[in-house]
Amino acid sequence: MATVDSAGPTRRYLALDAMRGFVMLALVSHAFGLGELKDPRFQWLALKFEHLRWDGLVPWELIMPSFMFMIGTALPFAMARRLEQGATRVQLLRHAAARTFKLILLGQFLTCYHQGKWAYEPYETLTTLGLSYMTCFLILLLPLRWQPVSAAGLMALNWGLYLLFPGSQGPFSGPDNVGAVIDKAVFNLNHEWDWATINFLGSGVTVLFGAWAGMLVQSERPAASKLRIMCGAVGACLALGFALLPVSPVIHKAWTVSFAFFHTACVLTGLAISFWLFDVNGWRRAAFPLVVVGTNSIFIYMCWQLLNGWISDTLEIFSGGFAWFGAAAPALQQCAVAAVLWAVCYWLHRKGIFFKV
Repeated sequence: MATVDSAGPTRRYLALDAMRGFVMLALVSHAFGLGELKDPRFQWLALKFEHLRWDGLVPWELIMPSFMFMIGTALPFAMARRLEQGATRVQLLRHAAARTFKLILLGQFLTCYHQGKWAYEPYETLTTLGLSYMTCFLILLLPLRWQPVSAAGLMALNWGLYLLFPGSQGPFSGPDNVGAVIDKAVFNLNHEWDWATINFLGSGVTVLFGAWAGMLVQSERPAASKLRIMCGAVGACLALGFALLPVSPVIHKAWTVSFAFFHTACVLTGLAISFWLFDVNGWRRAAFPLVVVGTNSIFIYMCWQLLNGWISDTLEIFSGGFAWFGAAAPALQQCAVAAVLWAVCYWLHRKGIFFKV
């Protein structure tokens, strides 16, 4: 692994893979087992790792957006690598469009698989990621000075739609907000108190924030300068988030502007710590378990979606569901499932097999 001083447009940074791996391990283990706790004594903790009905912020609301943010961090590196290989902007656009189509296709496949019938859900994670990825890519094609303007425009559009078309409980009405109304009218889907297709307006900006973070890491600035900028961006995001609270509540399912800033502050903090530990101080051994997963993030996500129940049932034959651990049994069981998925990723890593979309 190169040192920080040899920064370049196509160098691979441990921090990015490790942070992506941490997010995916948190996802497939349901927050390292904490979200699986069933004992009433620990319900206060387990509820921190479940999605809220509507407004507010708990740790579990950060996982999906962090996945999207970290996908964004890889985008500048991928673009630089293809440009280095002689790709034109048109070829880059074709590749991005193909990747978007694949992500949407995988998302809809998972929707049909889980529902056991042909179904369409535009807010499935990979579907939203595909739309967000293309939104971010198109903005990155613009000159740098126009990118923040475009991001502000998207956030204003997302915010404005809710304000201009309020529901029965106001602009951000859970049962009949503008996103739910659009999905009902266009797709005949009932999205009360849920995500909506227009979320990609907000999540596209989250992917773009990730891309900007990737561009910072990719730059030839000294490591200390990169860390200072990250810390400054965390402070700015927190300040903007709090300033917007009176007019923009924190709602993940509507991907409000305040939520985007608060979430970005959290994931940037993790990225800064990861960069300092693994790329500045060179803690490569500590990063390796996370990198194993981070380099095959789409693969472990698909395996978790498709095989989580089967792996858990099979493990239970031999583990007895860890019943002898009492209240911690469900947490240990899900962590065991995550360990199996990690082992598969480790085998792939040893073989040099990396699944890309």
